[in-house]
Amino acid sequence: LSGETEAKDVEKSTDPADYEIGTRDHYLAVWAQEKGLSYVEAESQERLETDKIALSEEEAIGYATVDKECGSVSNGSGYNVKTAFSADIRYIYRKTDGAITAIDNLADAKIYLPEVPGATAQISDPNIYQEERGFRISVTGTLSFTLENADVTQGGEFSSVETSGNQSNVITTAKTFAILFQQSDIQK
Repeated sequence: LSGETEAKDVEKSTDPADYEIGTRDHYLAVWAQEKGLSYVEAESQERLETDKIALSEEEAIGYATVDKECGSVSNGSGYNVKTAFSADIRYIYRKTDGAITAIDNLADAKIYLPEVPGATAQISDPNIYQEERGFRISVTGTLSFTLENADVTQGGEFSSVETSGNQSNVITTAKTFAILFQQSDIQK
């Protein structure tokens, strides 16, 4: 029995809530859940990937969790719903000044509606572009959600609105959502 107890203690959790955000452990837990792996399997795969990264002596690998508002979707008649982007990021930075030089990988990149629980998003793979002030991360996708408001009308980015009782089920047109990820976004 003690052998079984020890084995359970060794296996690390794949629940990101068990780890501080912006850490490698949090990133690995998110990645493990996304890929359907154990923590140990995710750690092993991630190590294989990072071993292939050619770092200079002045560079290191860092981890961050980003969660930022990225605009809204609207029916064009005054009804707006805020959107947000979140992801765990593996990046490369200079040890001398902490400047981010590359984003290497995103785990569990998603668009969500902070004010509408239960919304779902169908999004493309993220695009990452280096800009003067940081990295632009964008995805294109559609959102599906239910609003507790029967007065919402179709139009603008609301391509479909079906009302039942006092609820409106909304599907949006495809839209590109983008954020700027900068050094100041790193949560430590």
